Amino acid sequence: MRAGALTLDVLSIGLKSAARRRGIATNSAFAGAYDFNTKTPFARIFPRFLAGLPEGGLVMCHPGHVDAELEALDPLTHQREREFAYFNSDEFPRVLAEHGLALGEP
Repeated sequence: MRAGALTLDVLSIGLKSAARRRGIATNSAFAGAYDFNTKTPFARIFPRFLAGLPEGGLVMCHPGHVDAELEALDPLTHQREREFAYFNSDEFPRVLAEHGLALGEP
């Protein structure tokens, strides 16, 4: 487990316990944390999030279009665009299928 994901798991312990007591479902695992400064293409990073992700797991992502207002608020805008491009590529559904996954309706 990467340090970022481990940190998020530790921080969510209290929230998961409180949700469980109230009968609110939570995700079983978390993936998606990575070094935002990496030059590694997102297409090479994303499949790692799916490897070993259990049923009910969640992959965090923040894809989007970047404009001047967002650039003024968020230093990680280049990653948002890289993620958006990947999720709109033909490779994304192919990788999902390789892991026995598919997008569904919420």
